[in-house]
Amino acid sequence: MKITFIEESSNISGVQSSTIGLANWLSQKKGIDVEILLPGEGLLKEKCLQFNLKFKNYNAAFPLSSARSFLNDKYRIPNIFSWIFNISVIMLNLIKVKNLLARTKPDLVITKGLYSHIFSGLASRILGIKCICHLQDLITSRHNGILISIFNKILNINSAFIICDGETIFDNLTKSLKLRSSIILNGLNFYDYRRSDKLGLKYREKLKIPKDAYVIGNLSRITPWKGQLEILLPFIQYSKQNPNAYLLIAGSPLFDRNDYLNSIKNMVVKNNISKKVIMPGYEDDVKSFFSCIDVYIQPSISKDTSPISLIHSFAAGIPSIVSKINSLSEMKQKVPQIEQFEIGMDHMLITLFKKFEDVNLRKQVGELNRLNGYKCFDISIHGESFLKKIQEITQN
Repeated sequence: MKITFIEESSNISGVQSSTIGLANWLSQKKGIDVEILLPGEGLLKEKCLQFNLKFKNYNAAFPLSSARSFLNDKYRIPNIFSWIFNISVIMLNLIKVKNLLARTKPDLVITKGLYSHIFSGLASRILGIKCICHLQDLITSRHNGILISIFNKILNINSAFIICDGETIFDNLTKSLKLRSSIILNGLNFYDYRRSDKLGLKYREKLKIPKDAYVIGNLSRITPWKGQLEILLPFIQYSKQNPNAYLLIAGSPLFDRNDYLNSIKNMVVKNNISKKVIMPGYEDDVKSFFSCIDVYIQPSISKDTSPISLIHSFAAGIPSIVSKINSLSEMKQKVPQIEQFEIGMDHMLITLFKKFEDVNLRKQVGELNRLNGYKCFDISIHGESFLKKIQEITQN
């Protein structure tokens, strides 16, 4: 069986990390030939080379942002020019992907990313190739849900089956689409990402963080809905009580402008805590990052479904704190030791920071997180669930 993944981004975020993990797992199964179509040069190509995964470049045209955002994404105004331009991008990429698929003739296509679901799904339909749309991002409900309605119509045309990486995404599908959809939470190889004291000390040394410091960390794309600013104010208050505390925020805007990143940096400078809040930028050495920190925090404001970074914290065996939104509450159902806080309730977060000052408690909770996380999120669980659906679809 030949399976082709089609990515819309060459950068590495949670979506692309999940592609590499699943593609690598499937490629080790007898009788499965895996290939990834890349939109261009970038870190994703390097990951394919690292894991010896087959790939081809379809030299994509890239869309523009469909809206202008203001006040850290509080307000968004549709950009009509971008919409017109993006339609031409979709048509051009449709032709490129269709030509490649016509030559390689896969048995199944798995699309990754919003625009890829559209042009890759349509290319697959034209060629009569079955397509799974792997939905890993929530469509905005702004504009009275019009975009959700349009996307549902596209999925109805393009997809043979839909896999959602969270219940929140599944809930946005129409009744008819839900009948050919399934929820499969993300996964990764827990064996590869267990915490290493040696790597952690080396990483702290690189960032000039004392080896005995108490480090709270977040690894995410720097964008408003990921909520990094929600950590800063409570940490500023907490750091006055605990001078041994450090906040490590790793990541970059990736697909966004630098406005939100700059607002975080400005707040750090304004409060004179540059030595306590470390922002190293994009971080590819995930194992070293999670080996360095003592507690992981995911302060997302909305739509964060089974985030890979949170699953990394389970694999590392450290305590995890998440915001109280539906998609992250879904994770707590699987890993009950996750602590939650209400966005804007700074005292709740400060209480949790204090709670995990206890080294023994961190070890106890971390091991339970790893144990429960493995049962639900190891790549073997994720891969087997995916493979079962793949076999059902290709045999029908």
